[in-house]
Amino acid sequence: MSIALQKAVEHYQRGRPAEALALLLPVFAQSGMIDAQTYVLAGQCCVKTGQEMKAAFYFERAAALGGPSEDMLRNLAIKLLEGTAEVRAEAAALRAAALCYGAEPAAQAHYRRWLRASLLLTEAVMENQRLRDRMLHRADPLSFAVDHPRDHLLWSGDDGLNARQVLVDSDLAPSEPARVARRALCLERTGSVRLAYLLGPLSLAPDLLRSLLPVLQHHDRHRFLLSVICQTKADAEAVRKQGKAACVNVELVSLDGLDDVAAAASLRERAFDVLVDLSGHAAGGRPGILNAGAAAVQALWLGVPGPATGMDVDYRIADPIALPPEAQGAYAEKICLLPEGFMAVEPATVSPGQTRPVLPEGSVLFAAFAAPERITQQTAVLWRSLLQRCAQGFLWLDRASTFAQINFLRFMDAGGVADRVIFGDPQPRLRAARAAAADIGLDTLAASGGEETIDLLMAGVPVVTLKGESFAARCGASLLTAAGLPVEPAESEDGYLTLALDLAEDPERRKALQRAAKGHRQPPPLFNPKRLTAHLELAFEAMARQARAGQAPAPLRIHAL
Repeated sequence: MSIALQKAVEHYQRGRPAEALALLLPVFAQSGMIDAQTYVLAGQCCVKTGQEMKAAFYFERAAALGGPSEDMLRNLAIKLLEGTAEVRAEAAALRAAALCYGAEPAAQAHYRRWLRASLLLTEAVMENQRLRDRMLHRADPLSFAVDHPRDHLLWSGDDGLNARQVLVDSDLAPSEPARVARRALCLERTGSVRLAYLLGPLSLAPDLLRSLLPVLQHHDRHRFLLSVICQTKADAEAVRKQGKAACVNVELVSLDGLDDVAAAASLRERAFDVLVDLSGHAAGGRPGILNAGAAAVQALWLGVPGPATGMDVDYRIADPIALPPEAQGAYAEKICLLPEGFMAVEPATVSPGQTRPVLPEGSVLFAAFAAPERITQQTAVLWRSLLQRCAQGFLWLDRASTFAQINFLRFMDAGGVADRVIFGDPQPRLRAARAAAADIGLDTLAASGGEETIDLLMAGVPVVTLKGESFAARCGASLLTAAGLPVEPAESEDGYLTLALDLAEDPERRKALQRAAKGHRQPPPLFNPKRLTAHLELAFEAMARQARAGQAPAPLRIHAL
């Protein structure tokens, strides 16, 4: 028995399984044969620390070495994976329904969503390639009715294809008569701009108020008459409670029980100059309200970062990094570019507390807290390559379903790095503390940037992101730039790996970045909602001014104050 194994056994026997596992992990990183006893001890440590999927993984490895305990270990792994057999049977049924001749688009979509959530990365890539081939080479019109726009951009970095998806959460299509009627609502009006924000269900977008409330608080009440449109009375009350100061002189409106046509009619009666939809194609969004004609100017801000397919939208609010002029060709709506970033939150100081996993000394903890649906095979291959080249690196993910976790571990084991994958508690209330406990953040590729990226940057943790071709693939680059850290977004996959490795090998640079994050004289744009609000106000006034003069929407570029 090696010294490391002896010490690990001692820690385990003394009730310190996390410390025992930390001693075993370097053993797995070494070349050479690992005996069954070591795998069993690692599995027992994982059971004690709540990592059942990793435990099953180690017991499977021990069983594969044979010996008198093989059947017992295999059965133990099966017990820990209880439920995955039923999931695999369900998978077979979903696959058969989706791939049979003449399969309905809805069956294909359900299967594809399940693949993403289950982290069946290779199968998902094959299905994406098959669907893309139908779109580009077979001229199959039904292929554009499979993915919802919010699902399509999770894997497609092509906004040209993203814009051609026809599955929209409304039976009401945009119409020219409705567009003409709504644009006449504010003709020749003067005075303060009547501005409304349209929210989707807060239960489906719990982080939305984090971005909206600071903007509401900083709005100029003399220049703007403000309203917030909520889906339910409960949501309106939640906005009021969470944003007492922000909601002063703000009208809170509930659409309780109103269908799209009735909701649009109710909003038209209020004669808003500008209605800003914060959902777009996000789950729970109400594109039918916009298509029925709700306000003179209808704009999209936040929500799903992609073309407003099937929606009557005049403007999409972005910034020059997220949506540069050369990337705007797929957008029917006009683009309004803010100068320093298109979103901001209030800064906060968060302590990591006890959230950091127990790891070997000198370890580098890479945090990747994206939802499973955003993790493509392309992203996972990069992460696997990173761990292969960074022996001291550990990948920290959000805990997903049992089935998804074991699928991801097996994918990473193909590169020999599954031992250094850790699943953490995904509760939103712990996310900021976990972000502060990380060393380096890793972004996903096709759909980049999210609330987890903001939390990492707020903690001064550098985020490695790749500047892609689509809006969704460039959000991470936009957030990183707006955070004011001296780290550039990568321009290629090789650049992504190089940056991650450079940061991993230079702890002094990481410390300097954290000091830089705390040492700004003025908050950087990502953490300066007052400045963002000032730029938004210039944009909304320009939109209203054009509409009041009877002019058609035109591209806008707001200059920094």
